[in-house]
Amino acid sequence: MASGIATFGIAITSADTGYQLTADCISGGQVFTDTSTTFDITFGALTSYLVMPDSPMTIAVADMAVMQTTTITAIDAYGNTVKNVATTLTMSTFQANGTPAITFYTLDGVVTTTYRTWSNGALSIYWNFTTGVVNDEMMITASDDNIPAITGLSDSIKIVP
Repeated sequence: MASGIATFGIAITSADTGYQLTADCISGGQVFTDTSTTFDITFGALTSYLVMPDSPMTIAVADMAVMQTTTITAIDAYGNTVKNVATTLTMSTFQANGTPAITFYTLDGVVTTTYRTWSNGALSIYWNFTTGVVNDEMMITASDDNIPAITGLSDSIKIVP
């Protein structure tokens, strides 16, 4: 501290509104407190997609044809949801074990691999297995049509008896 001014570093990585900083100083046995005005932290640039199946990570053979839902969330480098995203995603699969195949759909059942209807940084995709056997595993991949380096990959989804 020099001339009553202290310098310090701070990193706030969670996007939110209404942050305030409070500082306490002890001088001559007295505590002095000061609070900043409120300020907001906004999300950063889009860096990746979080691909989270809404269904269990295992699907019974008998349920392979049942339409499943997966939520894709646009996130920044700190894990904040990027709410103003308006890009188009192309969906594909990565076979982790075996050769399962899935078909992607719109909510009303039209076959597609591209999605562009975002709501506050998230969108839903719909899919079902079209082929596969017990112990086949696959992951869903989301690829940004505008910036191919921005992607997302789900955890493994496995077909069980």
